[in-house]
Amino acid sequence: MGDFINIGLITDKQSIIDSSKKLLMNKEDFTFKRLHTPQSNDFSDWICLNSNEISIEKSLLCCLDSEVTYFVGDFSLGKIHITDAVFSIESSSEKEVCFIISIQNNFEGNIDCIETNVIEFLKTVKGYKSAFCDNEAHLGDFAYSIYVNYGDKVSFSLSDWKIDGLSKRDNTLLL
Repeated sequence: MGDFINIGLITDKQSIIDSSKKLLMNKEDFTFKRLHTPQSNDFSDWICLNSNEISIEKSLLCCLDSEVTYFVGDFSLGKIHITDAVFSIESSSEKEVCFIISIQNNFEGNIDCIETNVIEFLKTVKGYKSAFCDNEAHLGDFAYSIYVNYGDKVSFSLSDWKIDGLSKRDNTLLL
């Protein structure tokens, strides 16, 4: 498959940089590789800055300023090592923004394992109001395979399909 599984972490615009920086910097296994940002308004020219040329904080600020800017990094999602995950920020209003982690969906036949690891990851997330995960999901979509509300108590809602967008959930997944 050539699609992506997106994990979205939602908070307010004032908190997104600090929350996302803390999330990445607290992951001992996170490796920031490079930032991609358009150099021209027509998006015909792009610049790529590697980790020696720009900090993770400045990369997050660039992503906040331009929804087409993104950065790439590696990290572990539980027991699964993710190479070249794409990180970006998207917004649906002046107040609500979302830190998106896009993972190439190449987990053929192993969607239960990746879904379990995503849920375990989402259980550990701090500094966000809510989260979601689904195939090609974005902020403002109608429904998600997994939706998390980070209130006084973390609560999960699961849809009838798994995060690959294709497999039917059998309701045996325990949270």
